[in-house]
Amino acid sequence: MKAPYWSTCTEEELWKYVASYLAKHGVDTLLVGGAVVAIYTDGAYRSGDLDLVLLNYLNERLPGLMKDLGFSISQSRHYSHPLCKHLIIDFMSGPAGIGEDRKIKPDEVTVGKQIIKLYSPTDCIRDRLASYIHFNARECLDQAVMVAKKYPFDRSKVRKWCKAEGAPEAFGEFESKLVNSANLKFEKSEKSKVHPWRVCPIGEHAVRTHPLKVRPSKNGKTTRHWHWHCAHNPSGKDQLFALEISEIAKIHFSTAKPRPCSSKLKFPNGSKFDVPIAGWTKYWNEVLKPDVVLDPNLVKALIASESGFRPSKLADKDNSNSARGLTQILNATRKILGDEKGELKNHFVTATKEELNNPDVNICAGIRWLFHKRYLASSRTKSSVTWEEAVAEYKDLTRGLHVGEKRAKELFTRFLKYFEEYKKCSK
Repeated sequence: MKAPYWSTCTEEELWKYVASYLAKHGVDTLLVGGAVVAIYTDGAYRSGDLDLVLLNYLNERLPGLMKDLGFSISQSRHYSHPLCKHLIIDFMSGPAGIGEDRKIKPDEVTVGKQIIKLYSPTDCIRDRLASYIHFNARECLDQAVMVAKKYPFDRSKVRKWCKAEGAPEAFGEFESKLVNSANLKFEKSEKSKVHPWRVCPIGEHAVRTHPLKVRPSKNGKTTRHWHWHCAHNPSGKDQLFALEISEIAKIHFSTAKPRPCSSKLKFPNGSKFDVPIAGWTKYWNEVLKPDVVLDPNLVKALIASESGFRPSKLADKDNSNSARGLTQILNATRKILGDEKGELKNHFVTATKEELNNPDVNICAGIRWLFHKRYLASSRTKSSVTWEEAVAEYKDLTRGLHVGEKRAKELFTRFLKYFEEYKKCSK
């Protein structure tokens, strides 16, 4: 793993760099304390240090390994890096414990080929409550609530642990603060969401935090789960990322209507993507509110004429920047869709090249681009253009059609043929 940018690195970046290097050389550690809160809250809380518990007996190798990374040890026994002035690292002997509980089962994160460990959200909450209970550190109660707002946790385990620590009232206070905070957040986010289907409110986007390696299930298989949460967009504008796009489709699209014509025409996959076509057409119609609603049959005809329903189609196999996916998004278009300082004013779609091979992401981005092309054409002509004219703009055929270019006419005629077939089928 490459070294972080020392002067601005986060707790998570520094932890992954150091812990994975130590793991590679046989030193097993567990991240505890406030740095875990910083990671689970996506930096909303900053700890200023990393507390690492040594889980094996290779401590004698630690000073040399840390020196290899550029760290030196101070008289107070913490490690610091000359270029990283805002974070220090402390090591503690194991085993880890939370109050009287020594049976800690950490979450595991894979970094390259190494597995590193940190408290689970449940244990992070217990750890913060331990500081509140035993040291009256009220800020740690607030940190426990911050983590609980972001992640699912074992409420029963936390409650029983508080009781075992002789502080059942601490759980009651924690629960009360959590419920009050959740109610306020619910009221705020429900009012400010771009669309009821959205996972995150305006100005936030879904972020995947950690790939977690969990213990084998009864059948011997190891399952991987991903925590995710809503992170703040510095601009405050609406951003859709691939994670939230997939989540919206999974939860809401099975009942989305109207559906396009189910006919395959001549295409093997001709009806395979009717559900996401219906879902994303409905979503963008309701978000952007055009004067004439977009017909899902037109979107299906666009896809038929662009890719023949081949989700991994690349227009030029030797050029990764060429048009790709169902709606044939150019790499230049992909960049515009996610650029908050470019052509679009709001409602951005950010995706990598590879993510555009995902049908949900590609259809979502393609329809957003079609809306933008209609806006541009309408602005240029100072009139409301039809959706068919927007498709000509999308395909960059407008000029060719005006001058009677044969190839442009053939391409547009093919699209219109598919559109008419789908409209007949839907009647």
